[in-house]
Amino acid sequence: MDHFFDLTNYRIHPTDKSYNVYHFTKPDQANYFETLLIEYKLHFERYNEKKGDRLVYYFGIKRIDESTSNQLNNLTLGRYRRKFIPDYKLRLGVMVLSVGVLLLAIIGFIKSR
Repeated sequence: MDHFFDLTNYRIHPTDKSYNVYHFTKPDQANYFETLLIEYKLHFERYNEKKGDRLVYYFGIKRIDESTSNQLNNLTLGRYRRKFIPDYKLRLGVMVLSVGVLLLAIIGFIKSR
């Protein structure tokens, strides 16, 4: 049941607890992650599985290297993430509005003292 709310792309291997399994659904992310693993000289096993109409790319990495592999995973996800607000003008507007509301709150706090 807890895997329904898991927002990460890795888990402990179901049969070999000494491995973490990272999964990606986009080939460019998987290839970049694999490049980083090779660059950092981490031992890994790769497995590609067809699920429905798409491929899922799995990487098994020893849990001894968990901190490094988590860093590389975060670098990979960060490199290929989409912007929360993709439109530049809208993003700028939200930031200006937020700063304005914050300034009004600070001014209100100072004047109420």
